[in-house]
Amino acid sequence: MTDASGLIRRRGLFARPGFWALAALPLLLCAGWSAFWFYASGRVGSGLDDWMARETAAGRTWACPERTISGFPMRFELSCRAPSLTMQTAEGVTTVSLAAMTATAQIYQPNQMDMEIKTPLIIKRPGAGQTMLDASAMRASLRANIADYPRIFDRLALTADEPVLSVGQPGAAGAGARAAHAEVHLRAVAGRPAADGAFDITAKLSDAVIPDLDAYLQSTDPASLEVTGRILKLDLPGKGSGPARLEAWRAAGGTLEITQAALTKGAVRISAAGLLALDGEHRLDGRLDTSVAGAEALLKRFGIPVGSLDIGNALGNLLGGRKPKTPEGEGQGKERTIRLPLSFGNGRVSVGPVATPVRLAPLY
Repeated sequence: MTDASGLIRRRGLFARPGFWALAALPLLLCAGWSAFWFYASGRVGSGLDDWMARETAAGRTWACPERTISGFPMRFELSCRAPSLTMQTAEGVTTVSLAAMTATAQIYQPNQMDMEIKTPLIIKRPGAGQTMLDASAMRASLRANIADYPRIFDRLALTADEPVLSVGQPGAAGAGARAAHAEVHLRAVAGRPAADGAFDITAKLSDAVIPDLDAYLQSTDPASLEVTGRILKLDLPGKGSGPARLEAWRAAGGTLEITQAALTKGAVRISAAGLLALDGEHRLDGRLDTSVAGAEALLKRFGIPVGSLDIGNALGNLLGGRKPKTPEGEGQGKERTIRLPLSFGNGRVSVGPVATPVRLAPLY
């Protein structure tokens, strides 16, 4: 009798509508979340298509072969095999290609993307051969909203481990450069209107071997470089490719304020701070307050008088040059430190009021 009454009570529980509604709730939630994810992933795909169409109208054609969107249930993962960029320039067609790219965003933070980039990255330009960048690992972090076109991002961080850069001219192989690590950070300046195009920039290069720099400084020691500054009137994404973008930046009154730049290569230590721009002939224009140690031979080749330490320091004091920050270790050894105000104008490089034999070539 007791077993029969218990069975009736259990059957009564199962027969209640509320029990089945509660039991079905997890299934309904899963079905709803699945529908939402597939809808949102479709929007990601269509948003990317719209962005690529706008880029094509701006003269840049992107391709994302074998595109897949995965990552269910908590993220979106966009993958492309052999993505590429094609740009029509005055010289002809320029192409940029990658081996593969994967961009990942959490579903609760879709505007923050982390990217894994498979190299080689290859740039082919008319009459300039091929430029190739390879790395053991290459990553990017991007805060962007593809619907907020034309502004392409607010923050960008790009890092590469063991990058190797090689440049080839038609019919000949170019010299290669490599480093242990390289990184670039770009961040929109908070509180500035988008029309200002104001971005803070930081770039670092460690244990670099650059053949051209070796020949220039007559040293085979590895080099380390760090630059921090602020760039104004940077139009992202803008229209066109390299030279056209530089010209648009120049015409808009673009400037690069170098807060601190420091190059260390063996006994050579160079630091600088100042403001740079481009003149109407596309040459460097502006001023840098520099500090140089261990590079007297280089300065003499440029016709800069370095017979006495007091010459350089006196010029800097006379002209009110701003002292750049002293690189780590400067003044601790026996190398003399020379502070020189460098100015760039009318295609010439001057040290204070003294013009040097150095001529500035147009950058594009």
